[in-house]
Amino acid sequence: MPYNQTRHLQVTPPIDTNAYTANDVVGGLLTFGNLESGGGGTIRSAYIVDTHSEGADLTLYLFRSKPSTINDDAAFAPTADDLKKLVAIVAFAGSDFVTLNSMDWQRKLLDVSFEAGDENALYGYLVDGTGGTWAAANNLTIGVDVWAD
Repeated sequence: MPYNQTRHLQVTPPIDTNAYTANDVVGGLLTFGNLESGGGGTIRSAYIVDTHSEGADLTLYLFRSKPSTINDDAAFAPTADDLKKLVAIVAFAGSDFVTLNSMDWQRKLLDVSFEAGDENALYGYLVDGTGGTWAAANNLTIGVDVWAD
C-alpha cells in the first residue's frame, strides 16, 4: 500500500449476549488490520455502529502495539506496560448516538499521531460504561480511519 493514504479499518467482534456490567470489555481484544505503509500515522476518527440500538456509554482505548489480553465480558484492567502503548481514549456517550432506522451510529473526530509497534497494527479495547445487553453476537462494529504514514 502506498504511503499517505487513508485506511478504513473496522472490526465486528463476537460479543456476549448476556448482560455486561460497568467497566467490562466488550468483544475482547480488537485488531484493526495491518497498516502496511510506514507503520503509523494519524488517527482521524473512530466510529461505532450498534445495530441493536443499546445506547450504552462506550469507551474505546487504542494502542500502538498489542496490549495484554483481556477477555470479552471481563473487567478492563490494563497493566502499566499496556498504558505505555496507549495512544487514544475515545468516549462514546450513549446520549450522543444518532438513531437511524432503529440502529445507533456515532463518530468522533480525532487528530492523534502514533507510531505502530512491531506488529504494524492498531489495537483496541471497547469498554462498556453502563452495562449493556446486545441481542446478537454481531451487533457492534467499531472502526477507525487512519492517515497512514
